[in-house]
Amino acid sequence: MINIRFFIEWALNQLSNNLKTLILFLLFFIFSFSAKTDDYEYTKDIHSSTFIEFEDSDYRNIILKKNINIIDTENRILFIYTPGSMNDDRIDGVCSTFNEFAYLTEFFYEFKKTYNIYFYLNCTNHIHGDMKIPNASNFPFPYRGISKHQKIRENLASLVKEFKKKGFDRNNIFLVGHSCGAWHSLFAASQNYEFVNSVIAFSPSCFGPRYLYFQRRGFLKQRKQDIKKISKSNFLSSIVFVSPDDVRENNMTLKWLKKIDGVKVIKTFKRKNRKYIFNSLQCNFHSDFNVDEIPIIDGHNLHFSNCFKKYNSEIFDFIKSRIS
Repeated sequence: MINIRFFIEWALNQLSNNLKTLILFLLFFIFSFSAKTDDYEYTKDIHSSTFIEFEDSDYRNIILKKNINIIDTENRILFIYTPGSMNDDRIDGVCSTFNEFAYLTEFFYEFKKTYNIYFYLNCTNHIHGDMKIPNASNFPFPYRGISKHQKIRENLASLVKEFKKKGFDRNNIFLVGHSCGAWHSLFAASQNYEFVNSVIAFSPSCFGPRYLYFQRRGFLKQRKQDIKKISKSNFLSSIVFVSPDDVRENNMTLKWLKKIDGVKVIKTFKRKNRKYIFNSLQCNFHSDFNVDEIPIIDGHNLHFSNCFKKYNSEIFDFIKSRIS
């Protein structure tokens, strides 16, 4: 839906004001009608930061705990997961969803049979930039004030510092992230070798899509600046999963990461006939309820699906190599 939205906004910029108004009215009518006819719950939303406990391999049974009274930091590995963002500079309606953890639940349920862990969801949906720039809009560069992206990074740094005060050693802290959350996790770790142990990044991207350069010059200049800063890192322990089909960032646009010592980039499997298939099964956005599941057609979100178990051994071996 995000790609379609960007295309619609780009197309509208080419039209006259009267024609824009007519098309916007028609689109509003169509989507309003669709929302009413498809009024069912697909997955449960998560609105605020929380510890997540994996009681079994079914993501529908994850337990959310806003606080844990007594945290045992001895020989415990802490994973801090920062999700992506739907808005460039404004707040998001939700932080995450239960089905975002369909694969991760299965992985960490098995992982905790060998290691003691805490898993913390770092929600950023309440954060907005000072300028509150609308999506697909340009902005003066440099940004006037503090952007949403900068605030997310500052929030992440404060969170890691807080966990260290509780007794966690930096060697036992791993940052995990998706999309913008992955990009910011890589950036934060690249600027300070002593910040955390390592990063597990799924589809890192924050300022695309690249083909909307004229609508997003400010954001893409920020991307270029970030790349320069990250590339100066002498060592960045991380495993990065990128899709060749991702219009935001793919294995070609992120090839500069391979030049940094400590970074392992894995290109995920390609789409076939507009769908992702693994072990003869279609990769879907899994549903908490008894409804038809929606296929994943954008590799950007592939790790939402249980299909991502294809990469279990790579992730497990990476973590093991960093804590042994």
